[in-house]
Amino acid sequence: MAVLCLFLAVLAIYSAVSAAAIRPQICIGDVTSQSCDFQHKTFASARQAHQFNNSDIHFAPGVHLLNDTLHITSIDEGASITGAGRNETFVSGGLELNRWQTQMYTMSNNRATSLFVHALPSSYVPFRQLFVQSNANGSATQRWGRRYTARSPVMSYDHADASDPEHSIITFPGQLRAQYHDQQHVLATLFHCWTATTHQISRIDNLNLTLLKAPHVDIPRCEHASGKRYYIEDALEELDQPGEFYLDRVANHVLYYPYPGENVVDFVAYAPQLNTLLNISHTMDVEVSNLSFVHGLVDMDGFFIGDPDAQSASNLHSAAVAVNHAARVHLHGLTLAHVGGNGIYLNKSVSNSTLERFEVTDVGASGLRLGAFNRSAETNPTRTIVVQDGYIHDGGHTYLMGPGINMVACRMCTVTHNEVTNFSYTGVSTGYGFSEHAYNLAGSVISFNHLHHLGKGELSDMGCFYSWGGDQGNILLDNNVCHNVVNYSGGYGGWGFYTDQTTANIAFTNNLVYNTTDACLHEHYGHNVTLVNNIFVRQHAYTTEGILLSAAPTKTPGYYVQFNLTRNILAGDKIFSSTTLSEFNSSTYDYNTYWQGGVPIVFPGDVSFSQWQTGTASQPIPKDVHSVIADPLFVNASGRDFNLQPDSPALKRGFQPIDFATVGPRV
Repeated sequence: MAVLCLFLAVLAIYSAVSAAAIRPQICIGDVTSQSCDFQHKTFASARQAHQFNNSDIHFAPGVHLLNDTLHITSIDEGASITGAGRNETFVSGGLELNRWQTQMYTMSNNRATSLFVHALPSSYVPFRQLFVQSNANGSATQRWGRRYTARSPVMSYDHADASDPEHSIITFPGQLRAQYHDQQHVLATLFHCWTATTHQISRIDNLNLTLLKAPHVDIPRCEHASGKRYYIEDALEELDQPGEFYLDRVANHVLYYPYPGENVVDFVAYAPQLNTLLNISHTMDVEVSNLSFVHGLVDMDGFFIGDPDAQSASNLHSAAVAVNHAARVHLHGLTLAHVGGNGIYLNKSVSNSTLERFEVTDVGASGLRLGAFNRSAETNPTRTIVVQDGYIHDGGHTYLMGPGINMVACRMCTVTHNEVTNFSYTGVSTGYGFSEHAYNLAGSVISFNHLHHLGKGELSDMGCFYSWGGDQGNILLDNNVCHNVVNYSGGYGGWGFYTDQTTANIAFTNNLVYNTTDACLHEHYGHNVTLVNNIFVRQHAYTTEGILLSAAPTKTPGYYVQFNLTRNILAGDKIFSSTTLSEFNSSTYDYNTYWQGGVPIVFPGDVSFSQWQTGTASQPIPKDVHSVIADPLFVNASGRDFNLQPDSPALKRGFQPIDFATVGPRV
């Protein structure tokens, strides 16, 4: 009996090992390998022939054109999808256009110009972006470049139409045409404060431009900060600059205005046809690695169906790579490039998953979105996600208000060692709609990220980091570096860290903020905000704001300011944006090092530092008792080296040195 039991145990172990080892190898594309059990020319044919559970799917080097989204579902548990490398294997949602011809075209200025023209098939999905192949080798950004639809210069209208302020603007003479070719598909984009909205045109009546769908509030709301800017796009009459194209749905062809040196003989472009290239849902234990997803379609539903004026592009719910209701999904070694909406979206009920060593670039909205907002407690929320060592850059091409990372609701999630840059709006945004609940973001950490060169002078009301109100669940921002935030010159709010209305329960530790257009920290009715061991530097007086900007309390319930400023360094031309006592007196301060270049600092309540420390009749509670006004002794502030010299007075007050060399991607 003992021998039989031993035999059965060994047999069970052997069977388990054998089952684990025997994974079907499914190869897609031109692969000649003895390791392939099955070979298919396309993913579609492989999908028809196989379930992918516990299988390895290998994409060969080259460009793989999709005719439908790659769907990984419950029948595909345990699947692994790999390529030959993200600079070798490209999964494309585009229509390849490689038979261009030249055509003489009379421009709007009556000048004849040679354009490239390509006929379109009888059935295709209309597209609003074109990606031109510039190189047959290299990465996705080296191979293809974005081209824009024909558009006018950015103009300023006169004013919103008082008789219909939700839909109409009054323009200046000469800005609009009485009629455009195929006008039903011509679009108008209007800039606001923290958004820009794109609309179909209802009618043009003399100087009056009426939009088919309105922003959710009156257009005049943000005219003080928008410059009343707008432009016309997708208009044949505006095809007048190299690099522009026009999709002529009437003639069923696409026209392209070539750059000097572009040759029609070898000109190849890709017209996106799919919103979502990869969709993983209702499954688990899926791995996707070592390839690039490219050429995704612009999803205009956020403007045409949803709220066109939505904060942080929350009106856009699609993405080029989408994951829903899934566990243990591991994405690594990927590039996501040249797409029209969000790059990657880990949406509803995603858990115990990772996104590592990746690049997201040239996207129409956000690079990455995490979680879905729900006003009530979810039984299976998006949670325990790790996002690390990513390079997220060059986004917001269609939805300008898309932040680099939009962390809507992600519990016990870690976003660490990433670089986010070159977006028209915020770097990282958390929460949703001033009504976030603690359980949506509880236990999450945003750390060691490099957030820089944001805003690009296009929108207002932004920062490297923005919390969209509500209970942030004690989320921690630690060891991040933030710099070069630039808002629209006629607007406001190019801040570093921005805790917006009703933000509560959030901590900032060991961060560096410098070179922002406006305040390093904007406390807009945020409460229980902890600020410990940070460096805030403002070297250039772009505006009259100081390092700290705080909002006075209002009569609205839940709106008040309360933060804890301890063991920080604040150095610049101005410390406090305002000396209004009510904006600062509910907060606590100590062990800080202040420096205003040797110029005396006026503290809230229009008091001196000694009065601030001992208390006054209007503010009897002493503040900053152990703080000091002194040069913090940076190694080289003008050279952006904010490490401290050994005899820095900040060190004597317990400041812990920050290792900036560890910030950003490690690979």
